[in-house]
Amino acid sequence: MINLKRPLLLLGILFLLFSSGIIAFAEGETEAVLEEAEEDLPEIKVTYETQIQDIGWQTPVSNGALSGTQGKALRLEAIKIKIEDSPVEGGITYRSYVEDMEWMEWQSDGSVSGTAGMSKAMRALEVKLTGSLAESYDIYYRSFIENYGWLDWAMNGQTAGTIGLPLRIEALEVQLVAKGGEAPGVTATPYRALYEEKIDPTDGKTYLYHFSGEKVNGWFYNNGNKYYAATGVILTGWQYLDGFKFYFDENGILIQNVESLIGKQDSYVIKINKQANCVTIYAKDGTKGYIIPVKAMICSTGEDTPLGTFKTPEKYRWRLMIHNCYTQYATRIIAGKSFLMHSVIYDKPDNHTLFADTYNGLGVLRSAGCVRLTTADAKWIYDNCKLGTTVTIYNNSHPGPFDRPVIVPIPLEQKWDPTDPNA
Repeated sequence: MINLKRPLLLLGILFLLFSSGIIAFAEGETEAVLEEAEEDLPEIKVTYETQIQDIGWQTPVSNGALSGTQGKALRLEAIKIKIEDSPVEGGITYRSYVEDMEWMEWQSDGSVSGTAGMSKAMRALEVKLTGSLAESYDIYYRSFIENYGWLDWAMNGQTAGTIGLPLRIEALEVQLVAKGGEAPGVTATPYRALYEEKIDPTDGKTYLYHFSGEKVNGWFYNNGNKYYAATGVILTGWQYLDGFKFYFDENGILIQNVESLIGKQDSYVIKINKQANCVTIYAKDGTKGYIIPVKAMICSTGEDTPLGTFKTPEKYRWRLMIHNCYTQYATRIIAGKSFLMHSVIYDKPDNHTLFADTYNGLGVLRSAGCVRLTTADAKWIYDNCKLGTTVTIYNNSHPGPFDRPVIVPIPLEQKWDPTDPNA
């Protein structure tokens, strides 16, 4: 057990001596003591080595030296970083952004980050100190990028390199600096992204630019989100585009389920893209018709799924299907025909008898002609779309105005649909 009484007693005595004037600091002495403490920091060496295309692991270097190549068009594939013989408690941790793999797991203290023997380029890096080292030092690092050269210095976990660009890192430099000390160079732009906001000097407004230097125009993706830019201006709010009415949040991200924004509607239109196995629900925008995409659903259709426009005639809470299996929340598409929109398949009219492969198979052509959905999506149609709802089935390689949702496969032994609110 730590004894706190003695240090507390000493602090009390020092306070009394200082307050009585027996101990005093002349003006500027406090700063001098702090500066001396900084000067007394031990010199610590950060060592790093890189694996380079066609070369392999290079000789380790330290404290700001170059590791990698310049002007040889060789990709940097992996890195090891460690702190050498430090008397200060702590270490170093780092991770790599790799071609086709994105961010990899954090590594530390000399372990490999990146890939070996996979012919994949490292495109970005983040490095952080740990423990007391992080309290006494800053870690700086910068990258030499294909077609750009050296980017500016990053520090303490910032991203160095490129995100979203097909550009490789070719060399790195890493350097330790006393906490709060002067950076080894410019720190303004340590990484380049696929898109970048800049102020246009001609009008003082902010526009979005592609890394090629052109203002972004039209639909684009960034970090998994979908946006629309009109000659560099990212759109927000409700917008009419491509014959539809979309909603973008305050950051310009397309909202691909606007149900909570518009509330429950009196009527909907259902459009089923047989080729892309995607269902889109549409709401009415006044006299403009059903042009508001509400939400998209992943589905499975079949070779026999009919094309055309129909009106729903019947609904069933549970429905016996061919092969003596059952589905939930079934809505018939065509009067007198055996084509329905329904849930994934169950052995019995019991939602804990699911055939898991019918859930995992959503998104591919595999039904007997019906439109198979997750239980939650089939229930949404059952609950919200009245009989007589228009259903259009068509073919197109593009899922629709929204992206097709994805599902996470479930174990084959699982007997319930994870989307089912009643499971």
